[in-house]
Amino acid sequence: MKISLEPRARRIAGDIMVRTRDALVAGDYEAFGACFLVPFTLFTDLGETEVTSHEQNREIFKRVRWHHRALGVTAINRRLLASHFFKDDTILSVHEASLFRDNTLVQEPFRVMSTLVERDGIWKITDNRYAVDGSPGFNRALYGPKQAGKNNPADTAPNAGGA
Repeated sequence: MKISLEPRARRIAGDIMVRTRDALVAGDYEAFGACFLVPFTLFTDLGETEVTSHEQNREIFKRVRWHHRALGVTAINRRLLASHFFKDDTILSVHEASLFRDNTLVQEPFRVMSTLVERDGIWKITDNRYAVDGSPGFNRALYGPKQAGKNNPADTAPNAGGA
């Protein structure tokens, strides 16, 4: 009898999805950053970014938090759409995220495909691929205005991170 490991993949991916969402909402970079294996790769509509340090990841975290504050985000809903073992130590997952101000959707839902790997018994994100249509501000927050050649107030906003 073959035992399906997919429920385990869903539990692992769901746990990381919830922990990163909760840390993002709370402004807790330490909890957020602990979910990533640095270096990791971030893909957006603007291109690919190799995140080579926790300091760089913290800056992305700050820009995304700034973007959320600019939209008045009070809640982030995430829904796990798929999660499967690619190898024994690698999970591919897809989730959909929606940003709300109270009960009003403030940004169209977007999807994120993530690769998770297990190192020393701990699962971490090694790449995220964002499909964010119609939100140049969010894409710039993820990709970085310096890389995109655009000015983003998140770079100089006081208390941008709330971390």
